[in-house]
Amino acid sequence: QQLRKETIPEKVLNAGTGTGILATAAAPCGAAEVLAIDNDPEAVRVARENVAQNALSGQIRVESTSLEALEGSYALICANIVHDVLLAMLPHLSRLAARPGYLVMAGILAGTQERSISKAYRQAGFTLLGCEYEDEWVALLFVHPAK
Repeated sequence: QQLRKETIPEKVLNAGTGTGILATAAAPCGAAEVLAIDNDPEAVRVARENVAQNALSGQIRVESTSLEALEGSYALICANIVHDVLLAMLPHLSRLAARPGYLVMAGILAGTQERSISKAYRQAGFTLLGCEYEDEWVALLFVHPAK
């Protein structure tokens, strides 16, 4: 299953934004408000430049805010980060994910890492909706069901 343009939620969090590519992809697909965060000051600087160059500054905020400091909920959270960091982020992503809300994760190696992430997030209450494979990599789509 895929998250289609017509189902893009209005409030999106891009955790570990890097260059801001996922944030800049979410905004034109219908997201009204996108928060892109990263703990690397250089990544924040580059992401801000990319957001400005794409004329998306009105829709995307790029900050160095930590997950721990964030409040509220996000209908879509996306993260393209390595396995161990995605596991460490689990309590924060679970707290920040709206109910219902989607979680898209990439940067995961297919096989052992994929099974590890899937198991941990399912145990935290997420439902795995689908996987997309490219070479040795996998992207996972979860939903945080309504309470």
